[in-house]
Amino acid sequence: MKKLLATLTVLLACTASAHAQGLGLAWDDCSSAGTFDKSFTCTVNTGATFNLWQSVTPPPGITDYVGFLSVMDLQSSSPVLPDWWAIGPCRAVTAIAIQQGTGESSCLESTDQAYTFGSDYAVGFGGPNRARMRVLGAFSADEALPLVDTGENAICKLVINRTRTVAAGATPACGGCLTSVCLVLNSILLDTRTIGAAQTVSNGAQNFVTWNNNSGPIPCPGTVPTQARTWGSIKSLYR
Repeated sequence: MKKLLATLTVLLACTASAHAQGLGLAWDDCSSAGTFDKSFTCTVNTGATFNLWQSVTPPPGITDYVGFLSVMDLQSSSPVLPDWWAIGPCRAVTAIAIQQGTGESSCLESTDQAYTFGSDYAVGFGGPNRARMRVLGAFSADEALPLVDTGENAICKLVINRTRTVAAGATPACGGCLTSVCLVLNSILLDTRTIGAAQTVSNGAQNFVTWNNNSGPIPCPGTVPTQARTWGSIKSLYR
């Protein structure tokens, strides 16, 4: 009997860990099937994009999901964030596009509705070698739906292009593409139609990835505190 109970305990623990809530961040696919470092020789401005997937295994009980807010921090191995990652000041804001990626990953789909996306990108947030990117995705409250809590749900795909990697004619390069960078998914707020019932997931066994992890030690997964913001105040940024 004791042996049977011990076996059942192990099986239950394995089942719980397999479906434990948490964040996922990976290149090319969701964290369960993706890769965790991306290398680029930084010699061309064109070619295939670099696709970074954000995902979440949600807590149980979310029955009227209507959108999310994700918070991701970047930190370079250099004292100052390279211009290549200075989205806005050097590379255009279109250097990182946000897509839903429906049917493109091995994850569950977080919704069958089309998200309306918004984002901001703050160079220097938390220190001179850091940046913070927030992504908001929302759809009509009339289309609220339950989130599956027994697996990893794709939230969005960040599509990073190669523009201004090298100089082209009169357009200078945004340097530092080869510098090692760590990207950390700090949190995902899962909003609900029910006021006050939104839940934030801020843990995860694989919530960080690296870029060109070959040019020096990266303080990864070093993070900076997430600022407390209400869902209403975040959504107002994109109206």
